[in-house]
Amino acid sequence: MRLTALFLLVAQIVFLTTFLAAEPLEILADMGQIQARETAYQYASRWRHGMAGNWPMYMPGFFGVAISVWFWALRRTPRQMIRESAVLMVVALVVALLLQPLGAAAIAGQFQAETGLLTNVGVSRVPSNTAIGIFRSIYTLLTFAVGVVSIQIAIDRRRPWPLLLPLVMNLILAAIRPWTVGDFTNHWIRQTLDLNPVATFSLLAAISAALVMVLGQIGFAQKVDSQGSENSPPGSGGEAARSRNFAKLP
Repeated sequence: MRLTALFLLVAQIVFLTTFLAAEPLEILADMGQIQARETAYQYASRWRHGMAGNWPMYMPGFFGVAISVWFWALRRTPRQMIRESAVLMVVALVVALLLQPLGAAAIAGQFQAETGLLTNVGVSRVPSNTAIGIFRSIYTLLTFAVGVVSIQIAIDRRRPWPLLLPLVMNLILAAIRPWTVGDFTNHWIRQTLDLNPVATFSLLAAISAALVMVLGQIGFAQKVDSQGSENSPPGSGGEAARSRNFAKLP
């Protein structure tokens, strides 16, 4: 396994584990084991995104997936990405399901310590994931990863059409998940304005990572174009090289 694929696998495991571990808190709220359902759902959503439970930074799973997907996709064709990502996703899901009981007990304990709203159940006896919860977790990961690759393709091809697929996928995601992007983004903004160090650092890290990856992709595409132009028929402008792969660099 290549190093980029290994990093992507680890990032996927972290991402899926955080999402799967948070769902039992929502199940307990639906079962009436938590006195304030909305509070439980909000806590679960924020915990997934590193905004509750003393995470060292916000969006840890998203950061890991964004960076690892970006470098992993550079030297792979779309066909290679589909084939390899399917295997990585299955392995990551199996590992995440094995880790889920530990994560679920941790979030239940943190929620109880912070709110005291968990009743009639021990934090070590949290429910298992539902099929829809597992599907939401996988679909969220897939949607985010597709968005990252689509940005790469849009930069590489210098056309916006690749962004249509993640747009549609995000619209579907907004309809099937029990939380909204606005919930945690508004919290992130408020915490940043209050000069919360974790929120501020995470925001600066997100902006920096986005700039580095986008500028790096532009430079990478230009280098591929220059090499493609040298090996392509006159007038092709290296389009053949871009259509074959993101990069054919050694």
